[in-house]
Amino acid sequence: MANHTITVTPINVGAKLNFPTDMLRSEGAFPATPHDAVKLSVAIKKHLDPKVYSDCWIILRCFANKKWKPNLERWNSFGWQVVQHGCASGNR
Repeated sequence: MANHTITVTPINVGAKLNFPTDMLRSEGAFPATPHDAVKLSVAIKKHLDPKVYSDCWIILRCFANKKWKPNLERWNSFGWQVVQHGCASGNR
């Protein structure tokens, strides 16, 4: 298994788009840090206001095989985009 991180942000920062919670299930992902968990909680209830959150992105983590890639088209269909994807090998 490999430790993947994906960074997601609304395509139009400041747009009133709730976070697509089904993507957590679909990608098998969870917030990478407590700070990301807070931003995710806000994004689920309402949009991430760039006046409050200067960093309007959320870092998620998931464990999958090394060749796994996030579903970019599905993220985009919800008005969110993957701006970074990284993978580190590890046993978990």
